[in-house]
Amino acid sequence: MYGACREHVEQVIEHFLFAHERAPELLLLSEAVPQEGLPGACYFCPLPPVYLVK
Repeated sequence: MYGACREHVEQVIEHFLFAHERAPELLLLSEAVPQEGLPGACYFCPLPPVYLVK
């Protein structure tokens, strides 16, 4: 599960595809079910995530 800011969402999706060899689910972080382990920052920068890629 990866967090992605608006700027890096495409790169995070590409990283997920390469790492997991399947299409990810893309959710708005505000719509994700609250749980422990949600990312606090984008995978590629320190900005807060807007999307959850899992």
